[in-house]
Amino acid sequence: MSYPNQIDKFPAKLNKKTDGSVYVMEEELPITAGKYEGLLDHDNITNTSIRVYTGSKLTGEQITNYIVSVPSETPWRRHIKVFAGVPVVYVTYETPGDTVEADDVNGLQESITATQTEVERYKTANDEAVEVIDNRLTAHVADKQNPHSVTVTQIGAETPAGAQVKADAAKTAAISAAAQDATTKANAVQANLNTHGANVTDAHNVANRLEAVRAALISYIDQSVAAIVDGAPEMLDTLYELANALGNDPNFAATMTSLIGQKLAASEVVSTATASKVLRLDASGKFPATVISQTAAYRFVTDTQIANWVTHIQLEAAGYGDMLKSIYDADNDGKVDYASVADSAGTALSLSNFSITGRSTNDLNTYRTSGMFALNNAPANIPGGSYLAGIVAANVDVGLQMVGGHNSDNLWFRGWSGSGATFYPWRSVVHSGNIGSQSVNYAATATKLATARTINGVAFDGTDNITIPITATGVTWNQLKGV
Repeated sequence: MSYPNQIDKFPAKLNKKTDGSVYVMEEELPITAGKYEGLLDHDNITNTSIRVYTGSKLTGEQITNYIVSVPSETPWRRHIKVFAGVPVVYVTYETPGDTVEADDVNGLQESITATQTEVERYKTANDEAVEVIDNRLTAHVADKQNPHSVTVTQIGAETPAGAQVKADAAKTAAISAAAQDATTKANAVQANLNTHGANVTDAHNVANRLEAVRAALISYIDQSVAAIVDGAPEMLDTLYELANALGNDPNFAATMTSLIGQKLAASEVVSTATASKVLRLDASGKFPATVISQTAAYRFVTDTQIANWVTHIQLEAAGYGDMLKSIYDADNDGKVDYASVADSAGTALSLSNFSITGRSTNDLNTYRTSGMFALNNAPANIPGGSYLAGIVAANVDVGLQMVGGHNSDNLWFRGWSGSGATFYPWRSVVHSGNIGSQSVNYAATATKLATARTINGVAFDGTDNITIPITATGVTWNQLKGV
């Protein structure tokens, strides 16, 4: 491990996202002697998403000289080898999330063990240092005589013998001068004694400073322990609590490896989206309908819908098909009352707008509503005949009129546009009953003459080419030309 010089660091694990999206990650890789080789921090990396650049966030020059491999024992990891002539490169990739493996747990357990070892070593060393300082401080405080071993020479004081010699000399010189000198010397001695007393006070100040050093060491140790804990939750901020969290299992890594070996195969795992809907009971122990995802094939139904379906089944059994009896048989006589709009009607007693109740004398240009009508002798804009019947088919602003009569073989029709603003000429239908009375100018396409003809005695009906014989008798050119 890296103790005691630095603290172990673990890259953050990426949880797989519930919406199926991916993380885009970037790592800074140091290049040593033109090469970097090692495992990427995260798992389940999509190989095709890996990009290497000399700058962060896909900037700088792209590096293409690299190799990505998959370890056989940990196929969710990616090993990369990069060759480049720069100090550092940046690799970017996509991953759906990390896989927690036994090595991760082993690394954490080894880091905790190393941390505990370092804390114990640090605690022992500091306890010893504090004990030495405390012993010295206690001895110093107990020494009231001369704890600093200060000598007379150091404080500038006279010895008794020296003081006597000087006193005798002073007395010999002059009684008054000696007295004065003695007073001066006595004052000097008193000053030195005061200095010595100050040194004794200073010794106690040293004790106070040593106590401050002791408190600083204890504070430093507490801060170091707090740094090791590093914001751990209250229930996991001591080695005792961590041990309990690991079940006091000294073989925790081996236990986890065994449990991982018992996990479901990937094919047996239920996806997150499906697992949330396998079984979720509400507070009353009932299965809430809100967890069911409805589709076009599977939906909830209401009591009203069920009642409608029962009615539909009854109508279908009675021959009504998919009709609602309350709408199409309001008088409850077992027959359909009417149909306002219908694509076709096989048999009907009456149809709306198709009722023939009398002969109309209205101008035919006013008939622009779909229907069937009986016409009087000669309404305006009638094409011919008398007492005709008419059919009108209207479509938004265009339409068609057809008329025919009892005393005429003809069937006429015409159209209009612009909601009746323009009526086109009447046209008649040519059929086998009236073709003799019709004037047909020409036929654009014909394959045979209705009545065969002869040319120079050779029958000709238009179905094939003919050959006209020329006799050997004398025939002039003019005779051939009919001149």
